[in-house]
Order: sequence, then structure tokens, then C-alpha cells
Amino acid sequence: MEHTRALHGQLPAQARKVRDTVKIVACGSMIGTAILFPLAYNEGLSFRTVTLSIFIITGLTFHALHLEPFVRFGPITAAIALLFLLVAVVSGGPASRKDLVPWLPLFIAASSLLTVAFHEVSKKLEPPPLSVTADNEIEFTGVSVDTASERSFQTESLGQPRNDLDFEPNRIDSLYFAHHDGPSSRYSRGSGSNGSEISLSSITGQAQPHWDNMTRTYFIEDMIQPPAVNSHQEQPLALRTTLREPESYSPDTDAHSEDDIPEPARPLLGPR
Repeated sequence: MEHTRALHGQLPAQARKVRDTVKIVACGSMIGTAILFPLAYNEGLSFRTVTLSIFIITGLTFHALHLEPFVRFGPITAAIALLFLLVAVVSGGPASRKDLVPWLPLFIAASSLLTVAFHEVSKKLEPPPLSVTADNEIEFTGVSVDTASERSFQTESLGQPRNDLDFEPNRIDSLYFAHHDGPSSRYSRGSGSNGSEISLSSITGQAQPHWDNMTRTYFIEDMIQPPAVNSHQEQPLALRTTLREPESYSPDTDAHSEDDIPEPARPLLGPR
């Protein structure tokens, strides 16, 4: 079915005109001979043969040019037509069965026209197929089709108004970012299909006048450097003093410690 539709769309304009003309001629000849056949059936054998031959040729041509409707709706219309024919034959009796034979071409033509009409009506009712081309590209809204259909069904069933701005970031398709990669740069080197590794080792940094002072310190040498502080001065006085741990008291140690005191450091008053 899709193949027949595609071939019909690929035909040139002149071929489509010829095809439409043949359709009209075949349809008109089939209907005309179907109407004339009941009259030709009683006139004579030659007229009956010519009329039936024209009906068969034009009927086959009409069915060949409308192959898609008969493939799609042919089984349904054929079953309905045979059901009506069976009811007419059974209810008419043996005497009226011969009277139904001249009307068979008209019955077949009516069934064929109804099949084509059903197909045309169904094409008008069904939605057009979605096709994304370079000239007519569908704008992606960031929401998958399943999510949008589920949300629309829920809002319609609950009687709530739809909110087109309600997106779901966790359902965003990767195709949404397909056109946002930007132009390729000579300073970047691709490391995969979805990312790139930027190398800036060969580029010297240049400060811009509109940058703030903190940012410019990364690009201007010797701009604001903290003064060098001696490591010895950084330590507090309490940390630089070494405290001697208390030792066990003994008289000998005390005597030696008094003898070790220099003369100027001894008290001027008091017993020696």
C-alpha cells in the first residue's frame, strides 16, 4: 500500500494526467455498460457480447488503477455484496433468479465504486503522516511523544486545561541538543562522539580591561603579592620558648645549681 502510494507520488506530471484520464474513461465505460447490459441481454447475442466484453475490459482496468482501495477494503465490500446477493437469490425464488442475471454487472460496478469511496473517505479522516525534511522541520519541544500523549489524555479526562510549558527534563531526547554543538574550533580536539577535549597550553593569557581585579590577578604577573614572612617570625613567642619539664628535687642538685649561677646574678643581700 505504501509502495503504491510512493510510486504514484514519483510519477511525473504528464504521466499523472494520463493516469487520471484512463481512470475516468474506465469508470465511465464500466458504469455505462453495466446500465446497458440489462437492455442488451434481451436484444440479441451480438449486442450482449459486445456490452459484456466492454464491461469486463473497463472493469479490470478500473480495478487495476485502484488497486490500493481494493486491497484495503475489498474483503469488506465483497462480503457485504455477496451477503446482499445471497439474500436476493434466496428470497426471490427459482422464477426470479433468471431476472437477476442481467443486473449482475451493475451490482459489481456499484460494489467497486463503494470500495473506492470508502478509501477516499478514510484518507480524508486519517491524520497526515509525520515527515521531517530539510525544508519543513518539526520543532522539538523537549517532551517525548509518549509523555505528551499521556499528559494530554490525563488532562482531558480530568477536565483540566493543558499547559504547554510543562516540560519534563528527565524525558528530554538527545536529539534536542543535536544542533547546539556550535562550530568546530582549531583549539579543540575531539575525544569522542559526544564530547571534546580543549587544549590551551599554547595560548598565552591576556587580561581584558573590563575584568575585575580578582580575575586580572591570574593574568598579570607580580600584581598583588603578599609580603614574604619569615617562618621563624610566624611562630608565636610562646611556641618558640622551650619549657623544661620539672625534675625530681634533691639537695645536691640545688647546691650545684646555686654554684652554677654567675656572681653578678647572685643576690647582693642575704647570707652566703
